[in-house]
Amino acid sequence: MLLQKIFLCLKNKYSISMNEIDDLFDIEEVIWDCKIYDNISVRYESVLKVKFDAMYFEAKRIKNRLHSFLKIYLWKKAINSEIQQDLYMNDLTTYNDKFLISILEKNTIYKFRLSDIVNLWMLSLKKTDQLFVVPMKVKNPYTNIEFSKSTLYNIYLKILDTGFIIPSLITSHIQYELDIKMFTIRNYPELKELAILTFMREGSYIEKYEHIINMLHDYRRDINYYTMSSICSNTVQKRAVKIFSNHLFLYLESKFSCNTMIKGESNKRVKEKLKKLLED
Repeated sequence: MLLQKIFLCLKNKYSISMNEIDDLFDIEEVIWDCKIYDNISVRYESVLKVKFDAMYFEAKRIKNRLHSFLKIYLWKKAINSEIQQDLYMNDLTTYNDKFLISILEKNTIYKFRLSDIVNLWMLSLKKTDQLFVVPMKVKNPYTNIEFSKSTLYNIYLKILDTGFIIPSLITSHIQYELDIKMFTIRNYPELKELAILTFMREGSYIEKYEHIINMLHDYRRDINYYTMSSICSNTVQKRAVKIFSNHLFLYLESKFSCNTMIKGESNKRVKEKLKKLLED
């Protein structure tokens, strides 16, 4: 890592051996700079700690200058994509610069309206496949390439500056260091509820009809074994989906919700509504 290389360049100035520096950085393959400083505070005492403290702060200043220089150089050499409109085809010049962000990816500068990025980010985190939760990493809509972690952190900081209310899922994604697997594990109950709502809103009538058949089968004893044919015309399936829409939502909640209270209440209500429908 760069910080370690700078430490090695400064070793003679601070009279610290190469072995001592190697020992300091011999923690794990990928590590944050602040972890190195924590390691110095915990592992060393007296004179060696003072030397390492001074070395760390000087190395960190050098590293920050190098990063700043590299950033300026890359932006100057980058190609401007000349994007003039947001994702809804509105002219970007009509918005205050506070609500716009320029992103450097693959040596090209892309300009976005911040709210477009937020929407893309949320769509990616709430991605589903029917009733399955499958969050995805957010991608650049112009290239279909995933945004880098550093780009997402910069976007998040820019959103903070605007004073926008940041969606809790995006905050959680940042909290878990943009690790999509850990994000999914920690937010699975909420994502599952969103998956059910998305299915009810966007699922095809064929998929919904299949679940209706399953629902009638599961509650067959409560509705005197009334059911519907699994093979019928599209018109009948569409009509059934319309009639059973509220029942289906409660049924899916009773089957797939991670909240035991929601499951129990939904199971009770769908049973009552099906009985009422049969009476009517």
